[in-house]
Amino acid sequence: MTFVLSQSNYGKSAIRLVKVVRDEGRHELTDVTVDVMLDGDFRAAHDEGDNSALIATDTMRNAVYALAAKHDVSGLETFGRALVEHFVVTGPTVQRAQVRLVAHPWARLGEHEHAFWAGSIVNAEHNHVLHAMHEVPAWVPLAPTVVAVLGIGLAYFMYMVAPALPARLAQTFSARPQLVWRQPAIPAEGREQATEPDPGGLYGFLLKKWYFDELYDRIFVRPARRLAAVFWHVGDERIIDGMPNGAADLAVEAARGAVRIQTGRVANYAFAMIIGLVFFVSLFMLGLR
Repeated sequence: MTFVLSQSNYGKSAIRLVKVVRDEGRHELTDVTVDVMLDGDFRAAHDEGDNSALIATDTMRNAVYALAAKHDVSGLETFGRALVEHFVVTGPTVQRAQVRLVAHPWARLGEHEHAFWAGSIVNAEHNHVLHAMHEVPAWVPLAPTVVAVLGIGLAYFMYMVAPALPARLAQTFSARPQLVWRQPAIPAEGREQATEPDPGGLYGFLLKKWYFDELYDRIFVRPARRLAAVFWHVGDERIIDGMPNGAADLAVEAARGAVRIQTGRVANYAFAMIIGLVFFVSLFMLGLR
């Protein structure tokens, strides 16, 4: 039997090319994905294992980058023609080259001449919020730092200078003050994450993190545990474990029944053999009729 190689091609896909042209005062960015497919006479590679006449796929990728440095990538047709001519000329066994170019547009970031984004944020024509961010009052960027420093100072005062003050405030803003746990300034080992029962009120609301954990427990955790219990007792114990265990119990009971037949008396065995012989002879005689 003779095999004929009717078509032979190979290539390199998903070559990501990003080129930035930095002109004075303005930058241009071009983002293109390049796929290269080469057709030709590659029988030596298949029949003899000789790859010397082939263009390596890494070489294809590097050729794309090298030609992008010399040509204008924004003109996809011109750049694609340059790639095709290069691969056909440099490939000794290449008869045809196909190049697929897909451009990925990047939007200019507001009025900036050298900043871009790839459409992750849609900025409407009359939306100037990004530009307005640079014109906020001077105190706005300083506010987070000031609040953080004040918070550190307040925490130091309440837990180091007046450690009893937090407990009194908690009792004041609790519906059940008797449930407020008086935690010492330095908790005992193993009690760092311990929490008291819900004292209610504003303190309880903040202590229990807006009751998100309790809500999550009621909506997701408890139903999931009940569903898991059903799968455990019905699916696992009764079905998955029940089938092999039931088969094993059936085999045990069958073995116990067979043991009762094994009496050890030769007369019983001979009688069983005679009954079997009579049965088969009867079948044979009935079959002849």
